[in-house]
Amino acid sequence: MRLFIGSLPRPLLQTALEVLGEPAPLMVLPASAESLPVRLPNLASITWHQLWHSLDAELPPDAIAAAHRTACAEVCQQMLSDSDYFGAVRRSPRFHRQLMERFVEWRRDGLTPERLERAADAICQPPWDSIAGLDAPELRDEWRRKAGELCVLWREWEQVLEARALPNPGANGWILLERLRQRRPTLPPRLLLWGFDDLRTVDIELLHALERHGCEVNLALLNRSIALERLQPLLDEAPIQVGEPSPAPSANITLLSVADPLREAEAVARQVLSHLQRGVAPEQMLILVRHPASVAERLSLIFERYGIPLALEAPLPLSASPLVRVMLDALRLLAGDGVGADWLEWLKNPYLGWSRERSYRLTQLRRQARPADEWLDMTRQHDGLEPAVRTLLDQLAELRDRLRSPSADLVGVLTALAQSLAPEATDGTARNELTALNALLELTRAYMPLLRALSPASAVAQLAWICQSETCTHVWGRRGVRVLPLEAAPLLQAEIVFIMELIEGVLPRRQPDDPFLRESERCALRDFFESVGEKVSLPLRSERQRLEPLLFRAAVACATQQLYLSYPRTMDNSETLPSSYLSMVCDPSPPAPLPTLRERGAGTTETRFYRLEELAPPEEERLHPYDRLLASALEAAPATTPDVSDRLTLPRTRQRVMTIDRVFSVSELETLHRCPFQHLFRHQLRVRVPQRGLQLSQIGRVVHSALRHAYRQHRSLAPDSPEWAQVLIDSLQRVLASEPLELTHWQLQVLDAYATRLLNLFAQREARYRRQFGLEPRHFEWAFGTPADGDEENPLTPSPDRYDPDSIAGALRLPLGDGQSVRVSGVVDRIDFSPDGAVAMITDYKLTRSPHRKELEAGEAFQPLLYLLTVRARYAPKRVVIAFDELSRGRRVRFVPYDEALIRRFRAGEWEGSPAEIMAVLPDRRLEQAISQLREELRHLLTLLQNAIITPTPGSHCRLCAFGDLCRKAQR
Repeated sequence: MRLFIGSLPRPLLQTALEVLGEPAPLMVLPASAESLPVRLPNLASITWHQLWHSLDAELPPDAIAAAHRTACAEVCQQMLSDSDYFGAVRRSPRFHRQLMERFVEWRRDGLTPERLERAADAICQPPWDSIAGLDAPELRDEWRRKAGELCVLWREWEQVLEARALPNPGANGWILLERLRQRRPTLPPRLLLWGFDDLRTVDIELLHALERHGCEVNLALLNRSIALERLQPLLDEAPIQVGEPSPAPSANITLLSVADPLREAEAVARQVLSHLQRGVAPEQMLILVRHPASVAERLSLIFERYGIPLALEAPLPLSASPLVRVMLDALRLLAGDGVGADWLEWLKNPYLGWSRERSYRLTQLRRQARPADEWLDMTRQHDGLEPAVRTLLDQLAELRDRLRSPSADLVGVLTALAQSLAPEATDGTARNELTALNALLELTRAYMPLLRALSPASAVAQLAWICQSETCTHVWGRRGVRVLPLEAAPLLQAEIVFIMELIEGVLPRRQPDDPFLRESERCALRDFFESVGEKVSLPLRSERQRLEPLLFRAAVACATQQLYLSYPRTMDNSETLPSSYLSMVCDPSPPAPLPTLRERGAGTTETRFYRLEELAPPEEERLHPYDRLLASALEAAPATTPDVSDRLTLPRTRQRVMTIDRVFSVSELETLHRCPFQHLFRHQLRVRVPQRGLQLSQIGRVVHSALRHAYRQHRSLAPDSPEWAQVLIDSLQRVLASEPLELTHWQLQVLDAYATRLLNLFAQREARYRRQFGLEPRHFEWAFGTPADGDEENPLTPSPDRYDPDSIAGALRLPLGDGQSVRVSGVVDRIDFSPDGAVAMITDYKLTRSPHRKELEAGEAFQPLLYLLTVRARYAPKRVVIAFDELSRGRRVRFVPYDEALIRRFRAGEWEGSPAEIMAVLPDRRLEQAISQLREELRHLLTLLQNAIITPTPGSHCRLCAFGDLCRKAQR
């Protein structure tokens, strides 16, 4: 057996071929090379697995299937308890997967349960106990406990495989080795293994067996490969050392320093596009990244924007498939977990192909807060259902019964769901979904023995947990620029190579310790087996760590003409550190304002620094219509506009915002004053953010409705009557029973208890206020102009009887000066009048704080001032009092005109707290000044709308703004 050692794969291969001469050897590549574009100089090649199957066609497959993992899961759950060493994770699918993979690896390395059991006691004795770190008695007990459980689980797993006639993936090599000893196969004269970084014990034994049968075996390994030490005793002669090449590659190097991962993908895409326009074939370009799945979405979207063909395959968790998530959500609802709102959300999934009108009609059926089973049964009985909807709901009810039957046909339920949801394989996305669906069905079949023993809800939850640890290959494209893992670099070569995400922690990556056999335990086991002459090789973490610099050198050497090294300066909202390996080829420090060039070796090194603020690429990089349009939009912005995002440019939306000859609601004007950006989304684009769970606004609307119902239905009942409090509570119960609240049972209980407390507080003080103020309530939910229900988020009662029938005919027309005016509509919660009509009090119910006096005098409190002007115009009272009933604090804050009789009449009671916080005097001069300030502010806001300016106004409201994620100035 002859060995060639070098630092770079291609020079190593060239030297090995020159030394070997003719006849040319058969090239043997790692099993992973089967899916790689490996180019060899006119040599016949075969992968590792293909070689062994060519020697014995009856060799069982060594692939790990779902049935192997299922067997391991069954063994762990049957053999372990909570008190065992691995008892806490005995139900974890990720633990089952990792444990089974270790069993396969250890068997290939020559370790068996018998050997591990025998060595476990030995390494507790000197001198191996010091190597394993088992000096303390408690550590030795822990080791014996862990090793004992591993041996028991391992034996039991292999016995289950044998009982079920499943091939043992770890034993295939040993089976082939035994067969080679019994017969002489037809062998190629010479073999050359290239691209390997490790060889298992069984692999080395198989190579040795081939040599005994007359086959010449040659290996070309990197000089720090894991297998070097284990190969030394088998070498016929000293290894041939290939000379060290220069650390700097001959290709030109460009270092891309970008702001974040998204900008990194854009920078790479633009460089790829520039090479495509120069005539470089996509197959001659290669992108290497540590984890292709982590960049797949970014690259695929950006490459699609630029029209760049992409070839990318990466494993993703099965739960990442949208179709699998839809299937699991359906199973969860069929098992009875969820409410009607969850069913409505599920029925919007795109695989059903339903129109928005059909989904909207379903949402009008209400009852969304009812349990999932009750909602499904009640909806099926509805008379207005379309035939297609009724058919689907009937099928779902039938599947629910099948799922909960004693046989619990989970596979049959999934298959039936797949017939309704599975898309046709017309494009790559649909093919990926079908692949994930088939993997889900196979996984469910394999795990049925475990799932059948659980309740339907527990079985569905367990299946969802399993799908998080199982992976499925997702394909983003099969032809074009290839994106491959960094580990494949030793076998690849291309004209243009990109290496992405070169940051510390990614390259070099710190190899984790094995939780089953730690580094010190592996060292002690290796020394023990070496002392007794048994061939067992357990790779160490330190040995795998030594491969990191070799991997980077091999990746750099892949490029023949141009090499791009990129790294993001920030990732996941934190700063990164460029990889220390960059110093091998170029200087990663930020450059001067202009790119710097410097000679190094046969190529050049260029550094390009991309700033986050640069929206459009430089002129020399505008290679695509998208880039040119982006640059044109920025250049077309007026020089006086500080931020192009402050002014709308889309014609239809711009015209919609600029239209001011219409009726504005009070709520809309308040939002516009608070933040024009929020006003655009809420009142112009009508974007509605779905609310989940119990919200404070829902409590406020329920209390408002209860007060309105109580006052309208019981006008003759005096507030000091003992029945008044009970009337409020009865009205609350009526509202809760009639309104479709999207809440769970416990949330409804919280709402009921809180609203009851607020109404009891209100009932206690209402009689006092009536006697003290001398006013009688006349109007509740009094609307002026057209009631604007659309301005409220999730209006509780959109029916016409919500508003007081005694409404004025039109909206308030407020003159603003210079011939301008604005029409305003709104709804006043309550208006009280004195018996002679000379004094009116406008009351607004509040769950949050009421406006301060300074805000009112500055004209910033739009609502009370506009309400005051409207009541003046409609009823012409001599005096108007502005009041805010703070329901949660149990008090009524009022602003009283300067009138001594009114001041005495509305003064704060001793039971209300601080008089300065309860009542404030608002002289007529200050009130008129506030109205003047209001007119000026409204004039300014309408000017903004006429110019389509939507400048965000940051402030404390940003914390609760539903559109803050879309705003570049939000303060959070």
